[in-house]
Amino acid sequence: MTPLVSILMPTYNHARFIAQAVESAMAQQAQFPFELLISDDCSTDGTLKIAREFEVRHPDRIRVFTQEKNGGLLKNYKFLLGHATGKYLAILESDDVWTDAHKLEKQVAYLEAHDE
Repeated sequence: MTPLVSILMPTYNHARFIAQAVESAMAQQAQFPFELLISDDCSTDGTLKIAREFEVRHPDRIRVFTQEKNGGLLKNYKFLLGHATGKYLAILESDDVWTDAHKLEKQVAYLEAHDE
């Protein structure tokens, strides 16, 4: 099923934070499909291992990518944009947390109601 929203999460050395960030995305109570795209930019602290564990638990929603060499945040975002399949994009930094389980639903409702 094609997701309505692609959540982009570039990451680099955020092992201390990424689990909570991913959990906040997976806690979204949306009435539409969404995907979480995580791109690791050559982390050295276990970030990739944690991301892969979530991918195994949620293979229908999470896709994890690894960069061959560290290219920086902008290149990582550009990479994720190229793999997004949703009509809408949401950004969730890997050291951030969404506190509202209806965040995506509210944002999509607004966008759908306001074509401009």
